[in-house]
Order: sequence, then structure tokens, then C-alpha cells
Amino acid sequence: MTARRLPPPHAIVTRFFRERHPRPADEVAELLGWPLAEVRRAAEDRGALTAEGLVRWDAAAVWVLEAWPLATLLRTLGRDAALLPAGLHPVPLPLELPAYLVQALRTQSRIERMPHRVVPPADFTEYMTDLVHRAIAPETVEALRDDVEFVRAWNFAGEGDDDA
Repeated sequence: MTARRLPPPHAIVTRFFRERHPRPADEVAELLGWPLAEVRRAAEDRGALTAEGLVRWDAAAVWVLEAWPLATLLRTLGRDAALLPAGLHPVPLPLELPAYLVQALRTQSRIERMPHRVVPPADFTEYMTDLVHRAIAPETVEALRDDVEFVRAWNFAGEGDDDA
């Protein structure tokens, strides 16, 4: 699953983010660019199937965010980019770190096993996004609980209506 494919068409991506409900595995496969058997296996392994055999939206959303870089998703969404919370839109973060830390992080990004992900990061930016996300302490999330845009982005994949 590490090879990148062409992103799905605008209509498929927008429908997925607009209509947040469990999806047939073949629709999720098309969205991700994965073989159907791989989607079914991942859904079974992660307990992401509904009683009707559909893939829960929250699980599929996490996989979409792992499978496609945010910049790719935003380009694909185009005028519908607001379907992703503003807090998920990338912003530049210029900073200077000692060379040894950058070297270590680049090496770590290639060798770290990431069992919490179905799709490993495709590049250093995705790796750093994942690393920093995991570094956010529960106390920080609690301190930001009144920041609506932060909360929307933080909880984004869990917002789906999986009872539908």
C-alpha cells in the first residue's frame, strides 16, 4: 500500500466527505485506490465493518487521510476543500533545527514501524505530521477544547454518522 496512485475523481472524494455514513467496501477501494480484497482485509482486521458488511465512515476517513497527502486531497477537492476542517489545511512552519536532529528524523521516517497506521507515510512531511500529532498531550487537547477549529480537525475522522 505504499505506492501512490492517481487520486480518485473530485466527485468521489466530495461525496465521501459530504455524506458521512458507512460505505460499501468497493466504494472505499475506489476511493483509496486499493484492491477490494485489501480493503476487506483491513476492515476485518481493524473491526471496521458494520453488521451489514459496510465499512465504517470513521475508519475509511482515517485511511483516506493516510492514503493521500493532505495537499493532494485539497487539490482534488478544489472548490470543495472546506469539506475538510480548516485545521487540517497545511500551513508552513519554517524552523531551524540542529542538523543531527534533522538527519535522525529523516532516518527514523524511513525505518520506524507504524502499526497504528494502515498506510505508512509517503514522505517526510507526512511522517512529521504523524509524529507531531502523536506528540500532542491529552492536557493540550483539553486546553484547546474551546477552540472550535482545533476540535473539528482533531476529531475529524470520528465525526461520521456510523449509525446510518
